Amino acid sequence: MGQNGSRAFRDNQTFVCSTRVSALSVGRQTALFCEQTRKKRLFELNETASHIWRDLAAGRTVQQAVLSLEALGTAQHVAQQYVAQQLEEWLRLGHLAPSDVLAQTQGSPSASMWLALDEMNVELNMFGDADTSAISQAFATIAVGAPTRTSVRVSVIGAGDEDFLLRDDALLGMAHRRHTAPRLKTLLTEQYLRTAADGFCTHGALATLAGRNVFLAGAPGAGKTTLVLALAASGFEYGGDDTVRFNQCGMAKGLPFTASAKGPSWDVLVPFYPDILSIPVHERLDGKHTRYIAPARFNDGAFRPMVACLLLLREKDAQPRLEPISPLEALSAILRNAYIEHPPPVVDAPIRALAANLSTAICARLVYDDLIDAVQLVRSAVAPGRRG
Repeated sequence: MGQNGSRAFRDNQTFVCSTRVSALSVGRQTALFCEQTRKKRLFELNETASHIWRDLAAGRTVQQAVLSLEALGTAQHVAQQYVAQQLEEWLRLGHLAPSDVLAQTQGSPSASMWLALDEMNVELNMFGDADTSAISQAFATIAVGAPTRTSVRVSVIGAGDEDFLLRDDALLGMAHRRHTAPRLKTLLTEQYLRTAADGFCTHGALATLAGRNVFLAGAPGAGKTTLVLALAASGFEYGGDDTVRFNQCGMAKGLPFTASAKGPSWDVLVPFYPDILSIPVHERLDGKHTRYIAPARFNDGAFRPMVACLLLLREKDAQPRLEPISPLEALSAILRNAYIEHPPPVVDAPIRALAANLSTAICARLVYDDLIDAVQLVRSAVAPGRRG
């Protein structure tokens, strides 16, 4: 079946409900409660949706759910449309999944990877039609041999053009395959933020030159990934382009995910990465397209103090310059985008130590237009012998 462009479901298809979703009766209304989502946990169901959910949750087939609506007086084509639309939504949200798709996890995966991010070890298994090549390419920079301990197990089950994601056997939802790698990166980042034992993390990029860390801050779209990739192709070592962790001593290290370069930066990066336009394109859930680029030079992942904290400001036709800012403004920019999972006593020490580090670091707003000029300016500012 399939109406008005909806995904086609087989008449005899059955579904498995997530163990983390339950139907609640609230007065005369019904809602689904989902414990795994943060922003929205309750999903109100109208009478028709409630009827469909009860049928599918009881193990009835798609055709039986349609016939059940018809018995209530709903026209066949309308009943088919209702069932298809509700299934689309519940599959996307991870409230349920096709029984035959989930059954694949009982067999051997088509490919497996083990990923490591500090304390977190991830077993990533791929089943069915999952694009193992694209996923492997996107996460190659954090791939390791099989660890002795696994923090989390993630499964990707490919079915046609869609992938279903599971974390420790809990359904996370369905999305088109072009969304899979970005969704996995978001999932792993969120898991890491909950796993990190001390300190705190913030949104930013990190590059290293001769053992000296340069932290790049700025709003989304400010060009952090573009600049850190250009620096990594110009003698710097890449530390990460999205998340930076500060330890109890206020020293920084980046999460070494493969850099995610968004569409507007591709042409700008061609002089630094001539093959960039041949790299596969992925799509984030916000609709932005990205390519995953693994720089040739990575730092060693050690915590180091920062020699510079630069707030990026890209302006058309701007002359490249560093405008000094106060250490307090730099600290404010770092904390503005921080993920602080621990109570104040835990993060007090790293924030105090970071404040002391910033007091002796270069704190500036980097204003620029041309990427090559920006690279040269950063290099001249932080090269050994220039500072510290």
